[in-house]
Parts: sequence; C-alpha cells; structure tokens
Amino acid sequence: MRIEDVSVGMPEYLKKGLVEVLGPEAVADFSQMMEAFPADPIVRGMMIRAGRAGFHYWLAQEGETLEKADAGFHLSPIKKKINTGLQHFCATLSSNKRYALEFKDHDKKWELAMTAAERSGVFSLECSFLSGFMQEFASWAGMGKLYLVRENGYKNNPSHCSILIEKDPVE
Repeated sequence: MRIEDVSVGMPEYLKKGLVEVLGPEAVADFSQMMEAFPADPIVRGMMIRAGRAGFHYWLAQEGETLEKADAGFHLSPIKKKINTGLQHFCATLSSNKRYALEFKDHDKKWELAMTAAERSGVFSLECSFLSGFMQEFASWAGMGKLYLVRENGYKNNPSHCSILIEKDPVE
C-alpha cells in the first residue's frame, strides 16, 4: 500500500501532514505499517494527526476557495462558517469517483457520510485522515475552539463511514 492509495482526493496534503508528524525518514516505515496493520489504533491516530496537519497546508494553498464559495465567509457567524466549509469540502471531495460524500445538517451535529464505490482496505484510513482534517477545519473556523469529531460506522460496513462533528464546542 502506498500513501497515494489513501488519497481522500488530497494526497499532497496527506503526504505533507505525515512528513510534519513523523518526519521525512519515517514516512516509508509508516506506509509499511499502514499496509500490515490498517486497523491499528496507532495507525489510525497518526492518520487523524496527519489530517489535522494537512489542513494547514491546504489552507495555505487553497484556503481562498472558501471565500469563492461564499464571499462573506470570514464575516459569517461561526456555525455558518463551519456549515459552509463542510458543504464546500463535500462538493470538492465528491469529484473523487472512489467514493460519494454527502453533507447532513442535524440539530446538534453535522455529518459527512462517505460511501466507497468499491471495497478498499484503505477506506477506514481515509476516514481517519478526513476526520482529523475536519476537526482542524472546525477549530480554525471556530476561532480556536475544539469541536468533538468522531468517526462512525466503518466497522459494521467497511465501505461506509460517517464523520460526526458536534455543533457546540467543547467547553
């Protein structure tokens, strides 16, 4: 398994995030660990951390796309900014034909439902990377507040996962 196999539509940010978290020398060893133990909590935790780090590289290179999606993005209330951003990411990442991504706005949480087009051993790792990416986005859009983000569902159905983001920050 190569890092490119875990694309989530943004392999560049995954690579940069892993290099930031692990250092350039350890990325190859981590790739081997991903292949041998994709469900290992350490592997999943590193993918979440790589997603958080990858968000900052995305922000530096493509952050202006949020203002293109909504001209008043930076002046919007926090929940509207997070909602708008999550919809933007769903639309952007849905262009990847490996999976479908659907945004759901519930009363107390936002949900990104992700379904793989075909079974893949890396799907849970893509969910982990994306959950870290979304957690860092929510914190950035929420002016530094921490929003609880969790993955749900891929254990019961290996080709589906949901990323749930609480609307109220952790106090």
